[in-house]
Amino acid sequence: MANGRPQRNMYNKDETACPTVSTDALMMTMLIDAWEKRDVGSADVVGAYLHADLEDFTLIKYEGESVDILCKINPEWAELVVVENGEKVLYSQLLKALYGCVQSALLWYELFTTTLQGFGFELNPYDACVANKMIN
Repeated sequence: MANGRPQRNMYNKDETACPTVSTDALMMTMLIDAWEKRDVGSADVVGAYLHADLEDFTLIKYEGESVDILCKINPEWAELVVVENGEKVLYSQLLKALYGCVQSALLWYELFTTTLQGFGFELNPYDACVANKMIN
C-alpha cells in the first residue's frame, strides 16, 4: 500500500475522484433483478488496481526491512540501495496503480468500465457504476 498523502496537492479532485454506486441504484438494480428473475453474478478481480497502468511518473520509497526482502528477491537491486539518516532506502518507479495512490481508484474504474463496454455492456446514464448487458 502506498501513502498517497504527498500526491494530494498534485492533482485536482476531478483527476482522482472515482465514482461509487449509489445506494438507490444498487437497491433498484436488485429489485429489478428479483422482479424479472434475472441471473445475477458477482466477481472479484484479484489485485484489481495492479491491472491499471499509472499515467504519471510515480516513485515509491521502501525503507528498513522491506529493502532487505526486496534485495533478497532480486540481488541486482542491492546496488541501488542508499542510506538516508542511517536507514537503508530503495526507490522504484511504479508502473501499475497501487492501493493508496490518489489516482489508482479512478484508473481502475476507467479500465474496468472500458473492458465491460468492450464486452457489450452499457453504462447506465444515471449512475455510471451500473452496467447492463442483455443476453438472449
